[in-house]
Amino acid sequence: MEEQSGSVPVARKNKHDIVGSLPLELVVQVIEHLDMADVVRNQRVSKRWRTIFSSDPIIKTKISLTRTLAALGMETEHAKAEAMFYFRWLYGLEFARPVKKVFLPWLQFEGKINQIVYHSRRLCYAISERDGAKVVMLNLETGRRSVWANDAGHYLQEVILSDRYLVIVSYASPHCVLLAWDIHTSQRLAERRFLWFPSSVIVDKDKAVIIPGAEWRSHPVFVWDLSTDRLQEFGSFTCPDLWHVDADENVVVMFEIDWDKRTPEVQQSKWSLSCGEQLGKKQFRLSVAGRRVDRNTLRRSFNDRYCTRGYKVTSELFYSEDYPCSAVRLTYDHAVDRLSLGWIDCNKPVRHDALPNHCDSLAPHIIYRSQYQLWGIVVYNTASDTATVHPYELDAREVKTANSLGLLPGSRETIFKYWSFGDRELFGVATDDGIQFWLFNPDFVLNLPDAEPFVAMELSR
Repeated sequence: MEEQSGSVPVARKNKHDIVGSLPLELVVQVIEHLDMADVVRNQRVSKRWRTIFSSDPIIKTKISLTRTLAALGMETEHAKAEAMFYFRWLYGLEFARPVKKVFLPWLQFEGKINQIVYHSRRLCYAISERDGAKVVMLNLETGRRSVWANDAGHYLQEVILSDRYLVIVSYASPHCVLLAWDIHTSQRLAERRFLWFPSSVIVDKDKAVIIPGAEWRSHPVFVWDLSTDRLQEFGSFTCPDLWHVDADENVVVMFEIDWDKRTPEVQQSKWSLSCGEQLGKKQFRLSVAGRRVDRNTLRRSFNDRYCTRGYKVTSELFYSEDYPCSAVRLTYDHAVDRLSLGWIDCNKPVRHDALPNHCDSLAPHIIYRSQYQLWGIVVYNTASDTATVHPYELDAREVKTANSLGLLPGSRETIFKYWSFGDRELFGVATDDGIQFWLFNPDFVLNLPDAEPFVAMELSR
């Protein structure tokens, strides 16, 4: 049996990165006075610079173009300016420094908001009502608001949003009901019913892939073609740990891991999306870099439920109760068909019992995670296998949240629910008061009439 090893943490001295710790404005000014050859050489000086320039495919492409033009003796200023634009953008993502923050207070609805999802400048939130639930969609570019009724079930479980489709997962005893809409035509498509709840539903192009989630019983994976309403199944899985879906290449890759082995044992299988045929299967062991993990001490992050970034790379985080300052990074690179495991070490313990229990992948190597009770935002860097906790600052209008945190006179701390979401352009945190938007793309302007500039609440934790 072959063994695949992940990145192995090495004990290092805590050296201070003087260049990388400079404020963004100074960093940009320094780089603007360098040519691309100097920029590349300076990656050896600053680990943070090296991470940014080498981890993001857009910046790597811009730098490569600039160097090629320079070698040909052609004008490079425009290409260099574009590289600096993306550097500024990604620098803000890495260090939780948005170019702008705004706050959107909730409108007065009769129901209670119980879920939020975000995809390609569209924001969906589910509202519980007496007779069921409905989903509201906001287009952040146009400000258009649309409502999608969920009359298929009594309890809304999950909302999935893609470029074209909206899928609502509900519970209507004894069934799990999936209801799909075409958001371009507002057409309601057919529904599907199951006697078990999936752990995840992934929508890629016109395929909805339904992943089983029960640990006590095996189920097949179902592929629902939303354009033809055809349903097919393949395989039998108990509780898969990672999956990769690629409609363009017509493939699904599934991973089942036996964490209770001293060196975890992986069963990897590859399937055709269109016909359910098994295309390949292999078994190997996964190095855990000398640390110990087992199923009972691992908790999943449900990293954006499903996330493929960069060169078709899918990642998932797990948290081990045995290592409170670390997270387990499981990454599959489809380009080279390789699964790797690494440890992301934080600068202090991180509580992982917050709701919702998932992360937000904002870039190929950047994952944001809201801490328990909004004590902070943890930024995981999978390129350097490090994590940093940044404070979460309340807006002056987040009064209910401040009360729940016990920060106002006469208030007591209580457990409350909040949501986080985002992509490389923005990150958002939604509470009972409204939504904080952190904008990282300098060119992205929210077109929401009710959104107001962020005003910090004058109190401390």
